[in-house]
Amino acid sequence: MTTRALTTACLLGAVIAGSAPTFAGSQLELEDVYGIYQRQSPQNNWHTGVIQQAENRVVWTNAAGVNWNLQPDLENDRLLVGPDCPYYQPGAEIGFEVLTGVSQEGTTVVGVSFTGEFFSLVSTESTLSFVLDGGVPTLSDHYRQAVQSWFTARSQYETGDYQAARSTLAALWAQYPIGDDAWWSILSDDPFGLNLGTPPCYYGLRQLTDMTEWRVANPDHPGSDRVLRISVLAVGQSRGIEPTTMQELLDGTGVEV
Repeated sequence: MTTRALTTACLLGAVIAGSAPTFAGSQLELEDVYGIYQRQSPQNNWHTGVIQQAENRVVWTNAAGVNWNLQPDLENDRLLVGPDCPYYQPGAEIGFEVLTGVSQEGTTVVGVSFTGEFFSLVSTESTLSFVLDGGVPTLSDHYRQAVQSWFTARSQYETGDYQAARSTLAALWAQYPIGDDAWWSILSDDPFGLNLGTPPCYYGLRQLTDMTEWRVANPDHPGSDRVLRISVLAVGQSRGIEPTTMQELLDGTGVEV
């Protein structure tokens, strides 16, 4: 897209059943803001974040895994940060202002401005795909290799290519041995709040390794049919209050979720 102009565009109106907030002066909707944003030449995991829907809320979650609730400011057309943000000041709230570009394709979101810093919209793919594609340069290679090895080896195992799965896992364990202290150095890596275990994928990789070794050692095992009974309790709806500060926790108040 060739950007011809930048304008500040923000949320207009509250969320009403059957409709979505739109942006002042354009046809953009709230969903158009969802995506991954990044400062130019990010220096740490706070310089990359995603704006997305979380239950009935809109949130900003950075690559360090820190989550802030965002609330529409109907009078000033902004996405205000909530009390869980360290920049929050009652009566002097700040917010994410959405910047749009005008081109032959129409009006589209190009980034957000926050505390004087510009974060460009760099992706609308899933946060996991963005991480594995190397979109967060400050994230450890160990984290990416562990997660990618898990998905690759699992796919190879499920298609019956046990030797390939074994090679994938062996390559990872050769670089980061089982039980090595290196696995405890990535405990803090939780980009965008992705929950992949502690350490990431470690216990899944251990289990998959055992399964793969058994398959390689028993290539002609016929297997056997088994009956599995599962009971599922489906909850129709669950609502409650989520405190965003210690004071809200003590007062029994917070954000309705």
